Amino acid sequence: KYNFIDAQCNMLSNQWFDDAWSFNDGFAAIKLNNQYNFIDTQGNILSNQWFDWVDSFNDGFAKVKLNDKWNFIDKKGNMLFNQWLDDAWSFNDDFARVRSNYK
Repeated sequence: KYNFIDAQCNMLSNQWFDDAWSFNDGFAAIKLNNQYNFIDTQGNILSNQWFDWVDSFNDGFAKVKLNDKWNFIDKKGNMLFNQWLDDAWSFNDDFARVRSNYK
């Protein structure tokens, strides 16, 4: 199980996670019960929705996967698109490559 500590050895969360990634853009990806989400530096879970997979935040967005489709989540927990995509790559320099309906 995984958790986070600060420089004074204080635990970030009372919850222990099955896996955890490093912080990037103020959030770290976490895994619990085979689902993924993000935690902020205050110990708050970003979204009520848990995902099948997530990637790290870049340029203010992170890609998320649910039911074999992709979208992006912002730092407030909002989805970027109403439509889910067939594929997506991480934001870099304010742009992300995406694919939908083979385009």
